[in-house]
Amino acid sequence: MSFETPPPSYAVLASPAGGSPWSALAVRLASVEALDEGLLAIAEALVSRAAIDVAHWFVGSAQGLRSRLWCSRDASETTEVLRRLRSEYAVRTTPSLAMLEHGPESDDPTMRLAATLGVPYRLLLPIEGVTPEIVFELWAKERDPLESVALEAPAIVAIVQALARRSERSVALAAEATRFRRLMAEAPVPILLLSAEGTVIEANQSASDLFEVSPGAALALPLLPEDDRAPASRPVLRGELGIESEGIERRVELLAWSVDDGLRRMQVAIGRDITEQVAASRELRRAIDEQARYAQELSRRYSEIALLSQWAETLETCVHRHEVHDVMSRFGPMLFGGSCGSFFQPFGKGSSVEQVSTWGGCESTLRAFSLEDCWAFRRGVVHEGDTEGGGPRCPHVSPHARGTTLCIPLLAQGQPLGLLHLAFAQGAPTFDRGLRHELAKTVGEHVALALANLRLREELRQQSIRDPLTSLHNRRSMEETLEREVHRARRHEGTVTVILLDVDHFKRFNDEHGHDAGDAVLVSVADFLQKRTRGEDLACRYGGEEFLLVLAGAPFEAAMKRAEAIREGIASMPVSVAGRNLGGVTVSIGVATLALHAHEPAELITAADAALYEAKRGGRNRVVAARPLQGP
Repeated sequence: MSFETPPPSYAVLASPAGGSPWSALAVRLASVEALDEGLLAIAEALVSRAAIDVAHWFVGSAQGLRSRLWCSRDASETTEVLRRLRSEYAVRTTPSLAMLEHGPESDDPTMRLAATLGVPYRLLLPIEGVTPEIVFELWAKERDPLESVALEAPAIVAIVQALARRSERSVALAAEATRFRRLMAEAPVPILLLSAEGTVIEANQSASDLFEVSPGAALALPLLPEDDRAPASRPVLRGELGIESEGIERRVELLAWSVDDGLRRMQVAIGRDITEQVAASRELRRAIDEQARYAQELSRRYSEIALLSQWAETLETCVHRHEVHDVMSRFGPMLFGGSCGSFFQPFGKGSSVEQVSTWGGCESTLRAFSLEDCWAFRRGVVHEGDTEGGGPRCPHVSPHARGTTLCIPLLAQGQPLGLLHLAFAQGAPTFDRGLRHELAKTVGEHVALALANLRLREELRQQSIRDPLTSLHNRRSMEETLEREVHRARRHEGTVTVILLDVDHFKRFNDEHGHDAGDAVLVSVADFLQKRTRGEDLACRYGGEEFLLVLAGAPFEAAMKRAEAIREGIASMPVSVAGRNLGGVTVSIGVATLALHAHEPAELITAADAALYEAKRGGRNRVVAARPLQGP
């Protein structure tokens, strides 16, 4: 006979039929997760309470069932039964309904064997809808116990189904936990599983070695939200942690998020050793900063070079010493930031210098001092003095000066041409000391070269406009000056007078006393003229023993008086050479004035020359005026 089993329902377990013996068992099995443990408990309950002699569970699949559990009511009486059934039992097709069979009526050899062993009745309860498939097989001596159990079949099936499914979930969870632990163990990065309070639940080997923690240890991680836009339910946290490991500081980047396994809320934290990346980042930042400083330094040096170039070009165009002083006063503060300075040039016999220009209100030095009072002149190089323990201060530096001073000697072939003195106040922004020395040296060399060129240019100019014997202006210089003064007189309705004089009987001095005597006469006359010439006038050696004076703005009458005074002065002037008195020297003079005697510079000289020859023909040692111009 067979009994149909209704579809299993969890309601049978949750609220078993009132008074059913399986209600208490269902409550007790609610905390059991192992399938074998639950099946054994059910079998023991059937054997002990339902007078079942042998209970047997088949656990397997549809292709074949294999015996897992045996249970008997009285082991001493059924030992032989169990032994025989276990050894003779054959695999059969899984039943689909609860079936109650009687051994003598069955064609199954196992049933006939069971009948001979005294348990002829068998009840098969298949548990459907679970994996693996389960068949519950009960043996009894009497029919009634099995019929009672068959009536409770729905409750039993529901209990076993719930137990199997819970066991399946437990196995799945255990498998997941095993896979998770294997993944954690094999992961090349540190992984931590933390409780909500920060207690370590799980840690793989990498995390244990890195953080030196074990399950149960408390670990505080510096984590902050990675992105404010992340959902509040699952915020992603990021942080960075420094760890001392084997005497080496290591940096670890952490990424964490919250998880909930249904029982508790936890945090999963994954670490990544970023020590090398941090070091590389720092090195990159250092390199970038170094490049920025280098670029800034290049820019500053480029500006300095451009400024130096502009300064040098300006310096090269200077034609007078005072222009060099002005250039240094303008460029000095730009070349030497945070400084004040002074420019000195030699005076007297060249053993002392005096201040000729200054900038920045420099009061750190005397305004005039001997070359011996400056270490730069003594050593012939740039000298730095410092109140903070640098080189010795020069004696010319004020004792009240504070900060650093630089003295830059301006030398050309060992000869002093001047001095640049710089003073840097305490705390003033200055660049590298070596660069400052190099710049000072470069500036000194350029200024010294400019001064030397100016001196050479002046010497060449003097040679081109001066007579080498008398040091008076030569004829070329006189002609340029006369041309200029004539044009000026015309613009301003002024006048110009030319005085041309010639030494009387000059050949006699050469013939009687030698050429040295003749030169002495010319030098004496030249000195006399130079001393009695105004600053705006010009005295020149016109040629041979002839001299010419250009009197700017002098009217004719005044010029005649000047010429007469010159004639008298030269006549009374003693001249000697090598201790020998050469006797008196006289001159003949011709005078010509612009607009009265000529209109052009050349005509003015011609008129004066004609008057000179009139004086010669008239007996010498006299002053003669040029003939007035005739009417137009």
